[in-house]
Amino acid sequence: MIQSSTLSLLSLLGGISALIVHSESITTTPTDPTLERRQDPPPTDVAGAPNAASIPTLTLGPEDQYAAKTPTGDKLQIYPTGLYDDFPKDGITISFGPELHVKIKDTMDNKCKGSFQDCQSALIPLLYNTDVGTVVKRFAPATYYASVLVASISWVIQRLWNKEQPQHVKFPYTDLHQMQDLGPVETIAIQQEDADPTTIAMPASPTPTPTKTEFITIETLTADSGERKAGDIVYHVPVDTANRMKDLLGILGLDIVQKSCKDQDLNKPVKSRIRADVLEECVRNIERLVDAVAEAAPRELVRVAAENIPAQPAPDQLVGLPIRHLVLNNRLVIVRIAHVDQVAEWARLVALVAVLNIVAEWAFQPQAHMENDIWIPDSALEKSLKWKDVLCPKDILCVDDECKGQKEEQDMIEWSPICQSDENRGCRCEPITWIYQTEVARDYMDTQYAWLEELLARADTPEFKPKCDGDFQESQVGVDLFST
Repeated sequence: MIQSSTLSLLSLLGGISALIVHSESITTTPTDPTLERRQDPPPTDVAGAPNAASIPTLTLGPEDQYAAKTPTGDKLQIYPTGLYDDFPKDGITISFGPELHVKIKDTMDNKCKGSFQDCQSALIPLLYNTDVGTVVKRFAPATYYASVLVASISWVIQRLWNKEQPQHVKFPYTDLHQMQDLGPVETIAIQQEDADPTTIAMPASPTPTPTKTEFITIETLTADSGERKAGDIVYHVPVDTANRMKDLLGILGLDIVQKSCKDQDLNKPVKSRIRADVLEECVRNIERLVDAVAEAAPRELVRVAAENIPAQPAPDQLVGLPIRHLVLNNRLVIVRIAHVDQVAEWARLVALVAVLNIVAEWAFQPQAHMENDIWIPDSALEKSLKWKDVLCPKDILCVDDECKGQKEEQDMIEWSPICQSDENRGCRCEPITWIYQTEVARDYMDTQYAWLEELLARADTPEFKPKCDGDFQESQVGVDLFST
């Protein structure tokens, strides 16, 4: 009976289904206008799988760019890399290479069982004898803070070591400016919030490793040869010097400069606003990198052969050096020289011009193919520069319009401020300490002294001790004191 009813019901449903299918071709199904139409399913291929073109797609770059970067060997690196006019707003991360981390662990295990000061004395030289003094030059404000940064790193390592053995240490933006504001000091104190401060002596500068002296030579071509023409300049950089320069530039952010200069050509005319903006960023990064090299590089790193150094010119005479023509905001990108010992500074200018020319070429070459023979067309050389144009003015004030290194009525936090104006960019300037004056009423100080005398008179007043009787607090001292 149950089976028969079931079959009858199924037959009835089948008839209804057939009736609906049959009626679709002639009957319009009513729709509710308030209902939203469901999206159609994505198109599929023959096998029934969705077509790739119909799926929202995320495009990623080469896989190696997603791996967390760490320095190699016993190196120390600061991230983010690149060149900065200020500290990064998100702070910096100091990473230790695997061999350096092993040395830190050995120091912590063998020399940090006693006092905090003994541990600091062992950690600080270890950290300071890395590339930290060079790496910090990528940040424009970091004039004096390498030693303070090292002391702070060692302090953090000691605090974290029992919880974890950190391979990275991070400092926020505010901490970095605190370090910079300390200026050149021999001893600092570090404290954590309200804890007692710890006194730390600053490390001495590490002794540089002696290297043999090599000289860069400059050749002026005398005959045409392919795309190279008579009058063009070729810098011949010795292999060891080139490798040391590449190492230093790598630390200071050469990869960022090369990325911004990719697919650009200084020798081609600018034909679009977009290319002009990209090329401006490229040239600006070149300028920053050369400034960083001028601050960080030891003087013996780049030496030009004596036969390629012209005699020092008079102030109104042409420099006579092959200088790459780089223009930024309608000004020539040049290396500025302090107005001190001009004989010594002339030799330094020769070396730094070589750095500028070499960096300006390496910026457009892949790192794996950076040539040691740097060719610069004669048409790309600046030939109107005079000696007085590269000398910084004497005793220039940071607030001068020709400097723009300090705003009116704004105290400087930099210990070694520089001009930001186009005509004197990179020159040191003298900061101004402003006198703050506040006008007060004539009897203001008399009232202040009267109030101080009243405070002294009340110094012997008995301590306020409230007495709770009933619904109110009572104190005879309070009554006597505050009812007058």
